[in-house]
Amino acid sequence: MGAILISIWQGYFNSPTLAGLRNEKMIAGVAETGDYELAAKLYEMSWGEERVLGTNSRLEELVYPSLKVERAIAFRLEFLNKYPNDVETILGLSKLYGQLGNSEMALQYKEIGRQLSPDKN
Repeated sequence: MGAILISIWQGYFNSPTLAGLRNEKMIAGVAETGDYELAAKLYEMSWGEERVLGTNSRLEELVYPSLKVERAIAFRLEFLNKYPNDVETILGLSKLYGQLGNSEMALQYKEIGRQLSPDKN
């Protein structure tokens, strides 16, 4: 009976699920130090071909910080389709595009926001 429990215990702690959790903690720790290149390599090594973006968005956002901004842009663009004159959303898009380094789009949305509401800029 004891040997069976030990075998089950060892199998549990050596399971791919727990190994994945240990890898996630390590990768998150590396990403939080700002070494995104190493974190991305570790992330890709851990999941290899099986990795599908979107399966672990919290970890992906740590490893690839631009993903968080890109997702925020997508959310705001969808909102803007419903409310095309929402100045806060437009100015938010300007800031987000600026964070990505896309100054052309940042200036474009800032100008649209200025035209809609000159007092907000």
